[in-house]
Formats: sequence, C-alpha cells, structure tokens
Amino acid sequence: MQDIENLCQACLELGAADLLLREYSVPFVRVGEDMRALEAPPVEPVLMDCLWSSCGAEHNAKDLDSSYVTETGTRFRVNLHRQLGLRAAVMRRIETKIPTMEDLGLPVELLKRWLVRPSGLILFTGATGTGKSTTMAAEVVPQALRSGPSC
Repeated sequence: MQDIENLCQACLELGAADLLLREYSVPFVRVGEDMRALEAPPVEPVLMDCLWSSCGAEHNAKDLDSSYVTETGTRFRVNLHRQLGLRAAVMRRIETKIPTMEDLGLPVELLKRWLVRPSGLILFTGATGTGKSTTMAAEVVPQALRSGPSC
C-alpha cells in the first residue's frame, strides 16, 4: 500500500514544488514547469481516505484548503478537491527558511522607502508559483508591520 509520507519524501528528493494526487491515477510532481509522473502505482482510495482525514475533510467534501505536516516536519499547503468525481489533492511544499529581500534580488532601498510611508497599498500579484507568499514573508510584510501605522 502507498504511504503519503513516502510520496512527500519523493517530492522533496526531486526538488518538486508540488505533489499532485488523484484516485486511480499515478502521482505526479511539478519540478519547475515540468510535470513528472512518479514511479509509483496509481493512488488508492485508502490513501486519499488517510490524507483527507488528516486534513480534517469529510469523505464527501468537495473542496478544502488545509495543511499537512510530515513526520519529519516538512510542511505542505494542501488543496483537496474533486476531478471528474474523483478525490484529488495538490500539495505545495512550504519552505521553512524565509529568504531576505536581498536573497530574492528585490530593490531593498526602494521597498524600505515605500514601507515607511504613512499610507498606500502594495499588491502582490502573479501566477501560481511565482513567489508572492515568499516575497511577502521576506521581510516585506514584517518590515511594514514594524514601521507602518497600526489599524
């Protein structure tokens, strides 16, 4: 029987950002822009039972955003949904090391000037996987919270 821990470990070993699961289909990972099938048997309903249960979803749920933490402490953001009536999941690995603005190559001085302004709006937009959450975590939001007015 498949094990969600082993599939998550394969995701990490391949440097994949996403693990994609669907009942009766071979698991896939997304590495960069490439989708790769894992050398694993099709996902059994019992595996999805375990994943959905550990994420707090009812068996008949249609859609849920949740999280999953492996036994080794690796965190994943999880979207549980249905595809053509079958249960499916997209698991996105969450980095534990928060990069700095410098690490990301952001215009640090410009951002610092923006972040100390008394008012304004900074939008983080872009396609999935382009670094919106990473950018917000990289001192941009913490700096704004330290220096900006409170609501």
